[in-house]
This record gives sequence, C-alpha cells and structure tokens, in this order.
Amino acid sequence: MPVKVRGGLYNPYDGHIDPYSVTQALAAGARHYGAVLRPHTEVTGLRLREDGRWTVTLGHGAQLTARRLVNAAGGN
Repeated sequence: MPVKVRGGLYNPYDGHIDPYSVTQALAAGARHYGAVLRPHTEVTGLRLREDGRWTVTLGHGAQLTARRLVNAAGGN
C-alpha cells in the first residue's frame, strides 16, 4: 500500500462499494445503538476522568460527558 493509505476495507464478494453509503450506514447503526453524532463541532479539550468517563470541551465552551468517544475528524 502507498504510505499515504492508513486503512482500507476488503469485501471478497464484490469489487466496489459506495463510500458515502457505507458512511451513512455506519452512522445510522451508531445512532441506533445510542450514539450522538456532532458533525462540524470543534473539540478544544479532552479529559479522562477517574470514573472512566470523558469530559469533552467544545469550541464554544460547552462541556459534555461521555463513556466512549470516536474521533472521526477530517480525512484530508
């Protein structure tokens, strides 16, 4: 693989996937299981608390608490 590629997806039964549709399906599945997606949200701070939860500080100063985080920031 070229150095710039950091991951990929292999499907032995098909040669093509639609990245947009895969992304939308993953997002829908995450929402189904309780995830809250916050696109276009600046995160300015992360802190792992003693209870194992995360405190997330957003760009406008608000804070959130979460058990799990997924960083899906920019692919460029």
